[in-house]
Amino acid sequence: MKASDYIVSFFELHKIDFVFGYQGGMITHLIDSLSKSNAVKYIQCYHEQSAAIAAEGYSRATGKFGVAISTSGPGATNMITGIANAYFDSIPVLYITGQVNTFEYKYNKNKRQQGFQETDVVSIVKPITKYAKMIDYVDDLQFELDKAVKIMMDGRKGPVLLDLPMNIQRSDLIIDQNCEYYFAKDVIYDFDKVPIVVEKMKEAKKPFIIIGAGCLSNETSPLVNEFLQRTKIPCAVSLMGKGAVDEVIDNFLGLI
Repeated sequence: MKASDYIVSFFELHKIDFVFGYQGGMITHLIDSLSKSNAVKYIQCYHEQSAAIAAEGYSRATGKFGVAISTSGPGATNMITGIANAYFDSIPVLYITGQVNTFEYKYNKNKRQQGFQETDVVSIVKPITKYAKMIDYVDDLQFELDKAVKIMMDGRKGPVLLDLPMNIQRSDLIIDQNCEYYFAKDVIYDFDKVPIVVEKMKEAKKPFIIIGAGCLSNETSPLVNEFLQRTKIPCAVSLMGKGAVDEVIDNFLGLI
């Protein structure tokens, strides 16, 4: 199976309806594979930055992860503002950037650039992603896709980036039905402390709750609203938390 076709089938498996991007030489194989899908529609944007941000909107609207793609070099760097926004706002988006062929990539050679529009985008975005990786062996593709999505969706969500050299996109991939990523979760929730928090709230003379962006998810928002309805504790939202709370409840005080 062609590697780029597998990526599209991966999107289909996760019921991703739209992929946003901007055409370029080093991402052509993936876009060609998208054009053959009846389930996933490719949206050609006017700019890579708008594609990156459109994918965030898709994620917010659907509760799924968004997908944005671009070519190498300036195409990849144009997405960085959107990637940073997804990171700071905890929005799960899979960014896929095209890359020059592995036999053109400089790796550790003492030169600034070898392949045309070659850019080490992985190093650039590592501070603003949960995971970033260049896939330079086609046999790693299944594992890395699964790993990236699981890291992206676990705990505090956020963007991930996979950099795909052109020759990897067009390579043949042997599907491994047992290929899956497993990881030990870093966050351990101490539910024994919940009664302590409840007691502290009961003891408080003037309790007040500030709702932030972490309460915007489809899983969290209904629970927060139910909690506020039951307790009647006064609350307000931060700028990034706007939309997480039903603003018609009596104890809602507005935006702080």
